[in-house]
Amino acid sequence: MVTEKKFEGAYNDEKKYLHVTVYKIDSADDAHGMWKMIIKELEGKTNREVLVDLSPNKQTSVALSARKAFREYEDFFTTISKVAFIAENPIIRMLVKTTMTVIDKNKVSKYFKTVSEGLEWLKEGN
Repeated sequence: MVTEKKFEGAYNDEKKYLHVTVYKIDSADDAHGMWKMIIKELEGKTNREVLVDLSPNKQTSVALSARKAFREYEDFFTTISKVAFIAENPIIRMLVKTTMTVIDKNKVSKYFKTVSEGLEWLKEGN
């Protein structure tokens, strides 16, 4: 049995940002797994900018349990300086905005259609 990859991420030490790609988050376990990876990758980093590429994600809904799990990381989210979301699909963009409304109290996130646009914004002011 092949396990479907839900997300992946790696910190780019040269450009100083965390690049996360989300393929599908459809449970609380998926959400917790993704956040644990983000926390681990940002551990000890002073530059805490994140690019979240949702372009491969084709979801049309997110389970309530996953949305609730995201809320559990609200305090950690305040330690992130900027988040660029890449989502051309309007359904994905709406799902992310709905979820982020709860945890992005400092309004550090912005939405883009391409990775290059998101990276350009992350580097503004640096």
